[in-house]
Amino acid sequence: MRKIMRLTDFLQITADLDQQTKFYLSLGKNMLPLAKIKIAGNECLLYPGKIAMTKEKFNRLIKNLHHRSITLWLVDGKKKIATFGIQIAPDGQKIKLT
Repeated sequence: MRKIMRLTDFLQITADLDQQTKFYLSLGKNMLPLAKIKIAGNECLLYPGKIAMTKEKFNRLIKNLHHRSITLWLVDGKKKIATFGIQIAPDGQKIKLT
């Protein structure tokens, strides 16, 4: 059984990457830009959109969040998809959450 990724895990994995690294979501066979995050109770919901969010913006949005051991979910319409890992592009400028 795979463990769902938590926000703290994601922040640790991406800590050494450039602030301008862009985030993408893997939804089915599509790779869509991560455009919005929403904190709902003990979950961090990640939504696709038109423009990919950078690591800098992501960190700025969560900087005041104290409880960071919440689970990460990709949202496709009304369906939540568990996040289990990431893929980092060889140049380090793109991250795809899977």
